[in-house]
Formats: sequence, structure tokens, C-alpha cells
Amino acid sequence: MPIGKPSQPGPSEKAGPLTTLRNWFFAGVVVAAPIGITIWLIWSFVSFVDMHIKPLIPRQLNPETYLNFALPGLGIVVAVVGLVVLGALAANLIGRWALRLGERLVARVPLVRSIYAVLK
Repeated sequence: MPIGKPSQPGPSEKAGPLTTLRNWFFAGVVVAAPIGITIWLIWSFVSFVDMHIKPLIPRQLNPETYLNFALPGLGIVVAVVGLVVLGALAANLIGRWALRLGERLVARVPLVRSIYAVLK
């Protein structure tokens, strides 16, 4: 082996057990992080809507008036309706124009531009 070159395991060399465990750990983080973040975001949104939107519903339309138990999940209904409306807007000409305008605005902000590019 030449002097000054770092040793890397080749095809015939096996990585040590700690290296293997480290690689498995980071692979697990890469797989679990998006799933965990998605679950946390959904839970936070549903809780937010249930806490802030439910009090705005008239008493006659609130299902908890007729039931003896709390009915969580209004946030899911609001999210589905919101996503359908957003999809309808994005699918037509005005929605595409608004999305292009929004992307141009985001492209002008240095830090936001890099974060948006990664998420997109």
C-alpha cells in the first residue's frame, strides 16, 4: 500500500463490525426520518385543526353535540378537502400560473431557494 493513502476496504477486505453497525444505523435513520416526520406533521395538523377549527363549528353541526364521546379527526376531513381544492387550483391554468409565480419568488430568496430545491 502506498504511503499517505487512506486504507479503504476493497472487494476482498471486510469492514469491521462497528463500521457495519454504523452503516446500518444511518441507513435506518434515512429510512425512518421521513416516515416519522410525516406522521408527526399529520398528527400536529389534525390536532391543530381539532383544537382551533372545531370551536368555530356551529353547535347544531358539531357531531359531539349528538354523541357522548369526542370525535377526533375533523383535521383529516379539513386536510382532504383542502388538498382537493389545492389540486383543483393547481390543475387548471390559473393554478399553474400561480405555481410558476410562487416558484419564481422562492427562487429569489437565497436560503429558501436551497431548501425548496431539496424538498421539491
